Amino acid sequence: MTWSWRLLCAAALTLVAMSAASPVGEIVDVDPDDPEVQACASFGLESLSFRDHAHHYSIHKVVSVTKENIGAGQYDIDVEVKKTPCGSEGVDSCAPGSADGQILYCKFVVITAPWKRQRILIRSSCSESQF
Repeated sequence: MTWSWRLLCAAALTLVAMSAASPVGEIVDVDPDDPEVQACASFGLESLSFRDHAHHYSIHKVVSVTKENIGAGQYDIDVEVKKTPCGSEGVDSCAPGSADGQILYCKFVVITAPWKRQRILIRSSCSESQF
């Protein structure tokens, strides 16, 4: 009797845990201030700064974020980024300000598995026109 009771309790707890998580494939809006969103946006921004050695960029505004549960999390992030006056010397060694006030509109798609401390940028695109 004890064994079957434990099995029943374990099954019930598993069902409760599964119902609390969003179903695979479900897309939900996410708070732009969430620490994982900020980390994913910064990760996407690194690729932009890597491609343009003449400037570094900073996130001006997170416009929207959605997350799709694919086992890990897939974040689709729309951000406004601004050129900084910093070149190859890096952001830490230059004064804050705007290079020319240019704002770019970027879309980053990042897959993250925080339990593995892993992020993968699967798509990155930027343009001068708004979303």
